[in-house]
Amino acid sequence: MIYNAGNKKLNCIRKVLKNETGEVWIVQDTGTEGNGEYYTLITVKNHETAKLLMKVREDGIRDGRQSQGLMPACREEFCIVCPYQKERPLYQFYNSVPRSGKECEQICINLLVECVSSGEAWPILYLILSQRQIHIEKDSTVFFGYQLDLTKLDPAIGEKECAAKCARIVLDLMNATPQMEKTIGKNLIRKKVQKDGYSDFPGLLRDIHMDAGSWEKVKLSERIKDYLAVRKRTIIRVLLILSAVLGVIAVLMIISQMIFGDIPFLRIFTSTFETIGWESLLN
Repeated sequence: MIYNAGNKKLNCIRKVLKNETGEVWIVQDTGTEGNGEYYTLITVKNHETAKLLMKVREDGIRDGRQSQGLMPACREEFCIVCPYQKERPLYQFYNSVPRSGKECEQICINLLVECVSSGEAWPILYLILSQRQIHIEKDSTVFFGYQLDLTKLDPAIGEKECAAKCARIVLDLMNATPQMEKTIGKNLIRKKVQKDGYSDFPGLLRDIHMDAGSWEKVKLSERIKDYLAVRKRTIIRVLLILSAVLGVIAVLMIISQMIFGDIPFLRIFTSTFETIGWESLLN
């Protein structure tokens, strides 16, 4: 079976999933402009699911989080094309070798940073986390898979639910690491998970970093990098607001110049010392 998506000619290689909402395929681009790249193709046969996907896409754009391939791509039917990398499931490969406390912490941070920097809409990210579409490279970097079952897609899912789900995965990794057994960070995360205490990713990041000094102090530059990655969306919003405010001020100054011939605000700096007492400094 072949699907046409833009300039891609997607040849179905392997069926991963089939249910009432549609199918998931691993496909290869065999078009003349392609280089044989592999993708994950999700076909959506259920009309209500298609509507939910479009709502998720619209909400994601509004929140500054645009999921991979959520724009309908194929001419034959409603489908989305997502990235594909050879599977290396986190739970399987994490336990394949002994992990130190430092390695555990770094992998947890890599997972958290990927959750935030991937830009996935929250409902899609929640499916990725809950369906264990999390993979780990040999260098401990984390990447996501998109072989997703859309039957439980919920547009109402937000950052709070995603952070809570991520915290449970972090706790699983810590439980599988003997060196993390009695650490402060693990105990704190366990208590918060039990009470559903996470509402965002920055709070989880702080708790993961809690035991950094126990094995080796994390460099300041690495901490700053992780913090900026998690706070990226907030920082961008602040910069956009500042830009808008400065733009309004600039427009008002131009209008003032056109109406009054000068800018009244600047008189504070130009006219303050023209007169001292009864003496004018201009004479």
